[in-house]
Amino acid sequence: MKTLITLLLSVLSASAITTNKATSLSLSAVQAAVNAATPNSMVKLPAGTVTWNGTLNLNKVVWLCGSGTNATKIISPPGNTVIDYTGPDGKLRISDIYFDLGDFSRSDHTAVFFGSENRQFMIDNCRFRGGSKVIWLRPALDYGVVTHCAFYDSDGEIYPWYSMGNGGATSWELPIELGTVNTLVVEDCVFYRTRTIDGQFTDECVYGQEGARVCYRYNLFKQDTPNTAAVMVDAHGLFGDGPPARGSVLYEFYKNRFECSATYRAFNLRGGTHVNWSNTFSGNIGTIFQLKNEGVSTTGQFDARDRIEETFIWGNTLNGSLPSGQGIAIESGSEPYVVKNVHYFTRPPQDGDRFWHYVPLTYPHPLVTEWGAGGGGTPPEPPVTNPPPVVVGSKISVSYSIPATTGSKVGTNIVLQIPVTITVTATNVPNQ
Repeated sequence: MKTLITLLLSVLSASAITTNKATSLSLSAVQAAVNAATPNSMVKLPAGTVTWNGTLNLNKVVWLCGSGTNATKIISPPGNTVIDYTGPDGKLRISDIYFDLGDFSRSDHTAVFFGSENRQFMIDNCRFRGGSKVIWLRPALDYGVVTHCAFYDSDGEIYPWYSMGNGGATSWELPIELGTVNTLVVEDCVFYRTRTIDGQFTDECVYGQEGARVCYRYNLFKQDTPNTAAVMVDAHGLFGDGPPARGSVLYEFYKNRFECSATYRAFNLRGGTHVNWSNTFSGNIGTIFQLKNEGVSTTGQFDARDRIEETFIWGNTLNGSLPSGQGIAIESGSEPYVVKNVHYFTRPPQDGDRFWHYVPLTYPHPLVTEWGAGGGGTPPEPPVTNPPPVVVGSKISVSYSIPATTGSKVGTNIVLQIPVTITVTATNVPNQ
């Protein structure tokens, strides 16, 4: 006997949204559709493949929605920026588009640039090929979520630089709080670097400075390049001459998979507060977490500002086992300034620590739940995470694709574009 799963969907909420369709996928047609759209409406892009030799000025809060990454493809020549967001704060969404930035290059080539402040944006179900500083948050304090996206053979995919005209000092004046939406969240994404780029020098998939705040969770980073070290994450400390560029404020990294052929170092943490737990690493990795003081490392002069402190690293595994000391190494010269049980700890926060009552941000991100994000093209990599098990008689609120369980009669994927409640029932049916 097999079990037939029946899903009864009841809509929790769905507000009507005005749709303005671009007459074609050309840059001029899409810009005209954006210009004509009212705030909080959808600008729908048709299927097709097109080259944009300029930049879309996205100057209002809309949902810029393609027809899926297997259908809507925008090719961008080297050095170009595809989208520049210049609008106000509000629920901006960019989804279901394939951004083809060409072959691997370390030259700046950005798909989405935030030139103004938005703390409620979502980029989802997009595919990115190539590029450097692919999603670049600068110069404003931009918070939101990047989810269910796939990045292939890119150099430096996520760049949170909150310069704000003062080198990121404004971000440092704000509270350091874990488990909130006051950060850039990257979840359920795939970062894949193939043998096509083997032999190239690559930058990290997350590269923060100038007040960066990042929560990175439930992602897959995979680099299959035997001759290129898979450097994965970088957090600058205080650096630069004259008015200095401030360091990264806060990184939360948990429940991610990092897979590579080999690397001398996975994380390069030069300053700030870090909470890294329950990540799995595999491959020939020399050092997982390298900690240092940016001043000592770059100029030979210690500077206490933006130093590594209140950092907790625990429960991370390498090739299935807990590495000695959590795979932490202190760069030579920084030993007096990055001290275990003073500035960093290889355990969870406990009573007496600042983050003793740490609770991770609700999963998925509240914006994902609100939008009911799902759909888009299907990347060749398998899903990064699986949803909770389906229990007969339960009611589940979901807003992402649900893979079918083995042996069931459900379709391969159910794509939900709005929040729904699912009531699960079971019926025994004969084997067929």
